Amino acid sequence: MGIKDSLKKHKLFIFFSIIIIIFLSSLISTNNYYNDLEKKANFNYYKDIPYINLEDVNHDIKYNLLDIYTPKKTIENKLLPVVIFVHGGAWTDFFGNKDFKKNSLLKSIFYTDNNFILVTINYRVFPEVKFPVYVKDVSSSIKWVYDNIGDYNGNKDLIFIQGHSAGAQIISLISTDESYLLENDLDLNVIKGTILLEGIGYDILKYKDFDIDGQIINKYLMFPFGENNEVLKKASSINYINDSKNIPPMIVFSAQNSILRIGKLESLDLYLKLIKNNIYAEHYIVKERNHSTLHSYFGEKDDFTTKKTLEFLKGVINKSIRR
Repeated sequence: MGIKDSLKKHKLFIFFSIIIIIFLSSLISTNNYYNDLEKKANFNYYKDIPYINLEDVNHDIKYNLLDIYTPKKTIENKLLPVVIFVHGGAWTDFFGNKDFKKNSLLKSIFYTDNNFILVTINYRVFPEVKFPVYVKDVSSSIKWVYDNIGDYNGNKDLIFIQGHSAGAQIISLISTDESYLLENDLDLNVIKGTILLEGIGYDILKYKDFDIDGQIINKYLMFPFGENNEVLKKASSINYINDSKNIPPMIVFSAQNSILRIGKLESLDLYLKLIKNNIYAEHYIVKERNHSTLHSYFGEKDDFTTKKTLEFLKGVINKSIRR
């Protein structure tokens, strides 16, 4: 073997060794970060509670479980407001679920430290199911929370819903198309406010007319939603917004550095249609955040999205923000 070949071989070895070291260092650092966070946790944790009738289950029950986080210290005889968080993951469980620490740990500490109850849920996903099963499952979880959260010192009349990415698409639909809640003997009034962290799919048909990144997302959306235009319209919350409905106040976030450019456009379109129909809404493009960190940094001290969300929640609770 010549000297050049030997150097080339060693350079490749060194290069891949550095990549592996960086990856392992990052993994260790991340684990240490969440281990340190867990030490700061000061909440009660109720894990893997079924929110549907077990007699009706013919699939893996893990998709219909929820977790509840409550503050350890509460004011006697005072029921607490509740936030239901719906994770994203492209309508699959490949990118995480309610047990994924990035989805829940920071949020559970933040909400319970501020005297909220946090509920995190799972729901059935593609490829096992397609739309509208995701939405029906989340709606069923809201019904369970409404009926049972009093047992955990929660106020069923102060339920908020929050979602990221696919989770935001799901809750935006529940907040605008009342049919999902009506199936569970509830109505839109049960939701006091909706927090959207860069949803993808508020207006699915829009993707067909967009440029290359929209076209790529459009091709993917055909898997969890199908290709029928009427179904795609039904899955798009923007089509249900009008001033005759009791749609809850919404706060809509998108990330300045998101690679999902059409997600930013959708968020703005949704916001504009809400205010055009006299529905209370706020809209923010968050600096120095991307699609992932907009969500994973939620709960961090001085995080813009977190602060604005807390202001929104308190505004609804003290009735300075009204339907």
